[in-house]
Amino acid sequence: MTTKPKRKASAAKRAAPKAATKQASGEPKREARKIQELVTRWKWLQADQDYQTAIAAPECDADIRHAAEQERIIAKLRTLVPQDYYELVALFEFVLAEIKVTGTLRCDGADFDMLSNIYGALFDVFREERETALQNGMKNMREFLNKKTSAAFAVARDDLDTMKRIGWGTA
Repeated sequence: MTTKPKRKASAAKRAAPKAATKQASGEPKREARKIQELVTRWKWLQADQDYQTAIAAPECDADIRHAAEQERIIAKLRTLVPQDYYELVALFEFVLAEIKVTGTLRCDGADFDMLSNIYGALFDVFREERETALQNGMKNMREFLNKKTSAAFAVARDDLDTMKRIGWGTA
């Protein structure tokens, strides 16, 4: 009994990794909602730290097991600029909540850096949101008009006189 040799992958499949590397070599991909992920992680670490402190014996010192990771998150949040409305809101709410809890800005200036990033991104984010809303409104209007026009033509198709008036532009 003879066995057939295995076929090599087609040229398209062999070329796929090259296309992927070409795409990866271009503009770096930004992780979606990175600011929201960091804020959520920071809040979870804070909640866990508060819980561990609450269940510890009263004579124990405060639990600071997550302090290093929280500082790394704050360092990242200081440099990240919001790219869309949801990131802008997440970062702004985070900074305001921290200021509200402490009653003042951080001594290292992290809150001021995050507020500066928010201010710098505010106009770009709102412009993009406005353009997106405009495009969505135009798309909805076109869909509405197409439905109404097609319905009108469907009704008028049965009446020859109405079709003539529509064709002549007198309707």
